[in-house]
Amino acid sequence: MQTAFYETLPALPECNKSEADFAFFLYDLFPEMKTLTLTLKLQRVVYTKFASALEQIAKFEAGSVSQFTELLQKKLDTKLSGSSAVTNLEDIVVE
Repeated sequence: MQTAFYETLPALPECNKSEADFAFFLYDLFPEMKTLTLTLKLQRVVYTKFASALEQIAKFEAGSVSQFTELLQKKLDTKLSGSSAVTNLEDIVVE
C-alpha cells in the first residue's frame, strides 16, 4: 500500500509481529536519477490485529459532502481550463 494512502486512514492500533493477524506493507516510489526510472521501496511494515483495525476503520466518519463536491468541482474546473495546478497525485489525497 502507498504510504500516503495509509496515512489517510484513521490511526490503527499496532502490535508486535508475533501477535498480529495481518500487516500493512507501506511502499513509495523514488526516482533514480542515473537511470531515469522509479524504484519501489518498502518504507515500513505496520502489524495489527484484524478486529481492532476493522473497528477503527468502520467507525471512521466521512467528511462533509459539500466540501467534497466543492473540491471535485475545483479540480474539474482546473482540468477544463487546461491548467496543471495539480501536478502531484499525493496533493489530491492530502486535500
